Amino acid sequence: MTTIRYSLVLALLSLIGLNSMAAPAKADVEIDFDTYAAVAYSPKTGKYGYAWNWRSRAQAERVALANCIEADAKVVGWVKAGWLVLAVSDDNDYGVGYAFGQGASTRDAKIDALNECAKHNKGKNPPKIKVLLCSGNYAPQVYGK
Repeated sequence: MTTIRYSLVLALLSLIGLNSMAAPAKADVEIDFDTYAAVAYSPKTGKYGYAWNWRSRAQAERVALANCIEADAKVVGWVKAGWLVLAVSDDNDYGVGYAFGQGASTRDAKIDALNECAKHNKGKNPPKIKVLLCSGNYAPQVYGK
C-alpha cells in the first residue's frame, strides 16, 4: 500500500511537471545565510502558520505559532539559509521538506515534503503542498489555506 502511495506522489509530480517546481532565478531571491523560517501546524484542524526572514530560530518559531492559533498547534519545521515546505493530506497528515545551503532548490524541498507526507497519508488523495517558505527575503508561496 505504501508503494502505491509513493507511485501516486511520483505520478502527480510528473503530471504537474517538475520544471514548475524550480526555484526562481537567483537574481530574484537572496537567501540570507543568517535568517530563519518556521512553520507551525495543527493536525486536528489542518490550519497552519508560518514565519520567514527572522534573525533567530526562536523568533521564527514564536511568530509561526502566533500565526496558528490552535490548541494543538506545534512547530513542525524550521530552516536556516534555505527552503521549507509543508505538505498536507486530506486527512490532515503532514510532511515537511527542506533544502538549505548553497544551491538549495525549491524542487528538492517540495519532493521531500510530499514524500514525507505520503509515508503517513491515510487519505484517498495524494498530499498537497500548502506553503513554500524561504528563510530570506522571498515572500512565501501559499497554495491553499
